[in-house]
Amino acid sequence: MGNECCSCKKSKASVAPQSYAPPEGYVRIDDQLLDRYEAYLAQNVFHQALNGEGLVEEYKLYKKSKREGEGAVGQDVIAYCRLGEDMCGHPSVIHGGVTALLLDQTFGWLFVASRLPLSVTANLNINYKVKIATPCALLVKARIDKVEKRKIYFSAEVHDVSGTVVYATATALFVSIKMPWCLNAVQRCSFCLPLYSNCAKNSTPSKRKIKKHVVPISAINNAE
Repeated sequence: MGNECCSCKKSKASVAPQSYAPPEGYVRIDDQLLDRYEAYLAQNVFHQALNGEGLVEEYKLYKKSKREGEGAVGQDVIAYCRLGEDMCGHPSVIHGGVTALLLDQTFGWLFVASRLPLSVTANLNINYKVKIATPCALLVKARIDKVEKRKIYFSAEVHDVSGTVVYATATALFVSIKMPWCLNAVQRCSFCLPLYSNCAKNSTPSKRKIKKHVVPISAINNAE
């Protein structure tokens, strides 16, 4: 009897995959980003640790093609995400920290897709408006509002898939990394390699600082 009970596994509730059609002009980009930055996934909490049944069950990212001469300000993405029943805080309600993680991850992919320098989160401000029941399918609409030297300002909303309910709104400030830190990161993770040239535009390190690192500048500049 005990063995029979142990062998019984409750099937997890989940939202069936939906055929989401982004607005005209938006194309899916998550596959190419994840392929290009494969090393980034090894210990990533969103794409690795929390990826699976009952957790982050699906994440797709869409971006409008950048027009020639168009700057970073105004660039935006739409993320489609399915979250399972094991992402709760209160019973059957998405944990607020999961919403924050979803927003922060989407902001991060937005600066990468916009080819801005490697940056980290300095501030994330969220207004939670409506509870999100699990399991669920969500849209995150995120955009770049302003770029000031090393500072990147974002805003976003978390919607239901129909776009009629706004669950949360957010603003964020990311700050691009100074050169010495970036060079150390390049040695540890190839995720940084394609972004190195963007970092270099914002900082010109002295020869003395560069000499400390074993990664040749020429090799990194040619990396794609």
